[in-house]
Order: sequence, then structure tokens, then C-alpha cells
Amino acid sequence: MKRIIFIMLIVLGCATAPVRAIDIKGGINWDVSTTLGKYSKFANMFSPRGASLWVDFNITKHWSLGIDVGFHQLYENKARSSFELAPGSIITASTYNKLYDIPVMATIKYTILARGIIHPYIGIGAGAVYTRQEVIFLDMALRDKSWNFGLAPTVGVQLTLGKKIPLGFNIFAKYGISLNEYRYRGEALRPYQYVNIGVGLLFQ
Repeated sequence: MKRIIFIMLIVLGCATAPVRAIDIKGGINWDVSTTLGKYSKFANMFSPRGASLWVDFNITKHWSLGIDVGFHQLYENKARSSFELAPGSIITASTYNKLYDIPVMATIKYTILARGIIHPYIGIGAGAVYTRQEVIFLDMALRDKSWNFGLAPTVGVQLTLGKKIPLGFNIFAKYGISLNEYRYRGEALRPYQYVNIGVGLLFQ
């Protein structure tokens, strides 16, 4: 987690350096996440363990292209249940389920109001989503991981502090979907669906 945040800060620092030839803005967010659909059977709690980093290159006053990278950890304590470790070998125990995701996406955004200090926007991201599932019980753990294609529509608002102050705030809500499949207690959980709600700093 610390290594990922460190890399995100380096990328943000490089991308938001004062290069006046290109109109750039970016930010770092704190995200709260939860799963949707069948994946809620694996972990169905709002988790505050998340962060995301984004950089936008403004093409016009309203349109921008960018990159969005996130890291989220979802978790839930589950009641006692049975797992088949091997044919004929079944264990019953309480479990601690953990789910990690790292979406890496190219984005396009449309700023609805480009003037003033309040800038509502809509956008969509497309790229790859890394997921890792862990089922921890007793002194053992079952793990699975994969990379898959994903999409993430977003709505949000950026609040700036004026042209002379290069700081502001970003508030957003994002729905994401990834085309992976994970088998949990004999059931195929697909696709991976999640919601991120976040707030963060804006650099411009």
C-alpha cells in the first residue's frame, strides 16, 4: 500500500510540474468503496481503505483526456462456512475475506460549466483492473488474482480557489465494472462491480 501511494505521488508531482505549454491538472483522492452484484457475497461493506490519483490534459475548455489510477481494499468478516480444500477434504471455519483492486484507466471528461469556481463534470474511463481475492481462515489463506478489462463512468464536481491559487477540491462518484470471474463457495462471481465515492485535492 505504501509503495503504491509513493509511486502515485511521484507520478502526480511529475505531471503537475509547471509546464505552461500544456494545460494540465491533476489530483489525489481518498476513496470509500463497496461492491455490487454477486461480488457483495464476498465482501459487502463500505471500506475507507482507498486512494486514487488522476491527471488530465485539457484539450478545450470543456474536454480533457487523462489517466486515473486507484487502489482499494475491501473486507468483511464472514460467519462459519465450509470450504473444500481438495477432493474429500472439507474444513468449516469463520473467514476474513479481503478484496484488493487496482484500476488503471485512460479517461475522457466533459466539464459542463467551465467558468467560475464550480465545475461539474461527467466522464468515463477504460482500461485494466487488477483484482486479488483472499479468504483467510485459521492459519491458511486461499488466494486468486487476475487482470481484466474494465469501464468506469464518473460524475463529479471540481471546486477551484481562483486563477491565482493552484489548489482546489474534487468530489466524485464512480461506478466500475470489470469482466473477471471468481469462484467463491462453488458460485461464479461475475462481473466485478464496485462503487467509489471520493474527495481529494486538485492541483492545476
